[in-house]
Amino acid sequence: MRDAKFHIVALPTPINSDKTPDLSPVEGASRIVGRNLTKGSIVVYESTVYPGVTEDICIPILEEQSGLKCGVDFEIGYSPERINPGDKVHSLENITKTVSGMDEETFDEIAKVYELVIDAGVHKAGSIKVAEEAKVVENSQRDINTAFMNELAMVFDRMGIDAKEVIDTMNTKWNALKFYLGLVGGHCIGVDPYYFVYEAEKLGYHSQIILSGRKINDGMGKFVADAIIKKLILANKVVRQAKVVILGITFKENTTDTRNSKVVDIIARLREYGIELIVVNSNS
Repeated sequence: MRDAKFHIVALPTPINSDKTPDLSPVEGASRIVGRNLTKGSIVVYESTVYPGVTEDICIPILEEQSGLKCGVDFEIGYSPERINPGDKVHSLENITKTVSGMDEETFDEIAKVYELVIDAGVHKAGSIKVAEEAKVVENSQRDINTAFMNELAMVFDRMGIDAKEVIDTMNTKWNALKFYLGLVGGHCIGVDPYYFVYEAEKLGYHSQIILSGRKINDGMGKFVADAIIKKLILANKVVRQAKVVILGITFKENTTDTRNSKVVDIIARLREYGIELIVVNSNS
């Protein structure tokens, strides 16, 4: 690392049990980079964080560990990761890369590096904080829209209407957003909204829409499990003697990642009723 002048830090940013940000992976990586930092280096963070983490938390760690001064001996930037796991169309080179730097010169250097591999080009964010917030909002938006679809599904279930048929019909309109219902898990969409909520509450604002969406999506596993139990009863099956096969346990298709998979919630709920489960995961 001491031979390198361009460092990219891309670590998971999970949440604690109380839904607050867990920055320990990023802080630990910053200490490692700091101990090996040399003059003239650029450090770019890609981990999803709330606004201010790069400048208020990471820079002090880098300076303390290296004995160097940011803006004098090294520069800093932020370029959020946008990779969509399992997506073979929207690959690294085909996704516009948001780039920010502590000043214009730093931004130009960071942009030049990413432009070597990003065919879609780069987008200049107005500041590091803007780039940090944009990433959190990207995933929060998807979370909220999916929560709306999931809430519709819960209501349509009571109406005896097929939610997928309604959504497919709605999506024939030109300006439909084409979101679908489903389980929201993984290490991004189900986690990142809490980073926004955390920072908002520090500033005295209690989020309403985002937290409501999180509550709906976090309860979707239980809804699916209860729907299965209902189907078993309607089919005259003895629930405690039933056998259910779960096809897939990852948080989404075409990936081996099981982090924060809501399939686990379905399994836990079904086990409460003594149902025998057979779990098959072809990606493992």
